Amino acid sequence: MVYSIYTKVKFIYLNIFIDDMKAQKSHFSGQKNEKEAMESRKVQVVGNNSYAVSLPKKWILSNHIKNHDIIFMNITDNNELILTKSINSQSNAKKVLIHVDDKNIDTLTEFIMFCYVKSIDHIKVTSKTIDHNILHSIQSAIKYLEGYSITHEDETSVEISFLFNDIQTNIKTIQLRMYYLIKLHVSSLENKQYKILEETEHAVDRMFYLSRRVLLSCMSDYSKKTENGIKNEEDILYLQIISKRMESISDNILRMRTMDPSKSDIATLSKIIVFLGKLMSQKEEATRIKSEFEKITISSKNHQAFARLNRIHDLCRDAFDAKINMEFNEKIKDYAVK
Repeated sequence: MVYSIYTKVKFIYLNIFIDDMKAQKSHFSGQKNEKEAMESRKVQVVGNNSYAVSLPKKWILSNHIKNHDIIFMNITDNNELILTKSINSQSNAKKVLIHVDDKNIDTLTEFIMFCYVKSIDHIKVTSKTIDHNILHSIQSAIKYLEGYSITHEDETSVEISFLFNDIQTNIKTIQLRMYYLIKLHVSSLENKQYKILEETEHAVDRMFYLSRRVLLSCMSDYSKKTENGIKNEEDILYLQIISKRMESISDNILRMRTMDPSKSDIATLSKIIVFLGKLMSQKEEATRIKSEFEKITISSKNHQAFARLNRIHDLCRDAFDAKINMEFNEKIKDYAVK
């Protein structure tokens, strides 16, 4: 189906969202129906310490599983075992075809960014003529979207594809990369290398949108959730908060370039970011790191810099609180197991 932006773009947003919601709803509501007509299987001992059970043929056929294919297993909080097919299959990649009226392209950039967050892997943009305005709208979007790249272009169409593999899109790796970029912000600000500062701020934005894409996919994909080490559903929200606070920290450091911060201001900023690094390294409990973090005192003769440093300090505190909540969830789960 081909859509026209000016009449259908809002419908596409809603349609994609509803499809995702239906998929999640059918999964949870389907659990009850499956239990009512549940098949039984005998567990067999294989060797000394292994157990085996056969898989339903209907499930094998409907998922097109062949010999030596990989399937993912996830144990839920309710101690249920969830089996899913490999998520790397090209046939499962989400694709969107959209037709653009060159007089009504003002929503194209927003639409591409929406597709990115919703884990759309392929977008084909068509028009009577792919002109400068359409290309500019596409470029304005993908410069913030890590992994999106133009893979084909001709006079009437442009194709955008997501080129990253699963290793590159691990949420811990993404957030650690965001921290290193923010650390580079401080160095660039101190040395008045404002062009580098702007470029690294754009890179943090790209990492932020990538983190949103990954975390949203974890909400509906059990294998993705397992790959990213997410054990509690609430942790997806807390990880999103951490990513957003880091993106906001990046924005605030960029704004400091016009405030002529003193050496003392830069030193204070560096202290704050050091504690953010400790949080990302996860070598200590967040509660312990936060108690030391709160000892930082902020003072400046520059009122603008003072306000900005306080804002960055507050954003870091929010990130600490999110991580502390994640650690609390893990402890509660451990107590429940015991």
